[in-house]
Amino acid sequence: MQGKIISLAEHLNKYVKMADECAVQENYTRALGYLFSALSIKRTPEILSAIANTYADMGLYELSNQYWFYYLEKTPEKQCGRAYEELAINHFYLNNFAIAGYYFNKKLEVDGFLSQEGIDKEILDYYTAPQEEKKFRLVYPPERADFSDEIKKAKQKMTTGDFEGAIKIYQEIPEGIKDYDKVADDYSLASFLAGDVEKGVEINRKRLKDGGDKFTIYCNLSSMYGALKNKEKSQYYYSLALSEPIKSTEDEYRLATASLEQHNEEKGLALLEKVAKDRLYDIDTDYLLSLVKINTGRYEEAEKLLKNLLKINPYDFLWKYYYNLVKRLIKGDEQAKSLLPIPYELDIPTKEREEWVNKVKHTAIASLGTGKRPERFNEIMEWGVRNYSGNDTFAKACVLSYGSLKNKAEEKFLREKLMDADISADLKVVMLYLLVMQGVNDKISLVVSGVFVKTKPKKLKFGEDISALGFSSAYALCFAKSVVMGITDVNAIAKSAERLYEKFKIANVYAGEGEIATLIMEGCKFPYFKNLREICEIFGTDEISVSRIKRELKGEQK
Repeated sequence: MQGKIISLAEHLNKYVKMADECAVQENYTRALGYLFSALSIKRTPEILSAIANTYADMGLYELSNQYWFYYLEKTPEKQCGRAYEELAINHFYLNNFAIAGYYFNKKLEVDGFLSQEGIDKEILDYYTAPQEEKKFRLVYPPERADFSDEIKKAKQKMTTGDFEGAIKIYQEIPEGIKDYDKVADDYSLASFLAGDVEKGVEINRKRLKDGGDKFTIYCNLSSMYGALKNKEKSQYYYSLALSEPIKSTEDEYRLATASLEQHNEEKGLALLEKVAKDRLYDIDTDYLLSLVKINTGRYEEAEKLLKNLLKINPYDFLWKYYYNLVKRLIKGDEQAKSLLPIPYELDIPTKEREEWVNKVKHTAIASLGTGKRPERFNEIMEWGVRNYSGNDTFAKACVLSYGSLKNKAEEKFLREKLMDADISADLKVVMLYLLVMQGVNDKISLVVSGVFVKTKPKKLKFGEDISALGFSSAYALCFAKSVVMGITDVNAIAKSAERLYEKFKIANVYAGEGEIATLIMEGCKFPYFKNLREICEIFGTDEISVSRIKRELKGEQK
């Protein structure tokens, strides 16, 4: 009997072996299926790294990064060299050159060497070639000037959502350089995304006069005038785009999105289906295509698309949401039908969104005292934190609702979100604060601005003292802010908090949480801050009030 029992290791190895065979044949979706089956049995570093590598082979570098972060969470530092190298390569291809450089340095710190084998020449050239400030050189004729570094830096800013930063770089690139039309296209897009739609229109109209690519310009102007609520001009430029020849898959995608903006779903659908065939594993195109199919009543086709997407990433919130919605639509669910049409964006339908926002603001917040939760609480909180991390007030309400009942499910949720690279740093401050306030004092892993961090709160000497609750919360706030800012010396924070507590006990001085946190940070004597004012800005405290408290602690006149 015993000889027939398959060990856990053998069971996992079987899945990994089948995944490897599928990957060799470039059947990556099936490979991921085997690997996720293995992951459901046991979360090992080997399986996590295999998933990360598979995503990288598919060109899905952000998903690859996420699993390398999970790998780092479970692996001793001295064994992380390979993960750091892969993270560096992934970030390079995502145009995050500074973060890529950081991980190459981490690889060197751990292993002491960096093999050039397996690293593209483009990457090696970027980091080993002498860097020059080329934009100040006078080159004649101007089209010979090399602004490739500036263009890469601007693209990096665009990738990270720093559109204002990208605009500043684009403004410094002269119009006479070779292929400036492409630069101008990105410049107009950065302006549009930064909210300066008129500037985007101005750039495109000038490009039109200068002989720029008409098709691209017409599509841009159609979208931009649409954003300006100028329906007539938007339709006019869309009609001009339709009259131009389509030269590439990129053109097909541009016209598809312009068609959807004009509510020409059938045209958009036909173009997106062409794009999807040419762009294997382009999850953004497939997601958009699934929404178009829902809006045009092709529910079974949408279900199939979303099911395939979930094979690639079974944990994506929006894919799961729309997969469940389309199954309800197939059954003829009237409530599901009332959510149509679906907006073409990374969010849930408008009507459901309004209802969920209302639940977060009222039902979820009101439930804190009773422990009661609204219907679909977990789903709503997941959506609020994941999709609204840029909306501080709303997302923080979700985190506070989810992190205040003090149980393992809450802790697990917060830990998972700390590892999500797409969630904002400000929100992660709140999550860390809640974990520390809940008494968590073991290792915590998080990702901030693409950087993986492991930290551990300290158990304070006054932690058991009920009268020290204000100090405990101030320490939690200071710890959370410091870690998210990249400060690693958590021992200094704990010692500063304990010293300050003793001073307050003797002086019998009152101060608020933020003021105490400010003084804890100042007491650390970190070299990152020039003066008290800079620390006050971090905690939103008043420098005059904090200075007064300092004098009172010294026994000086109030």
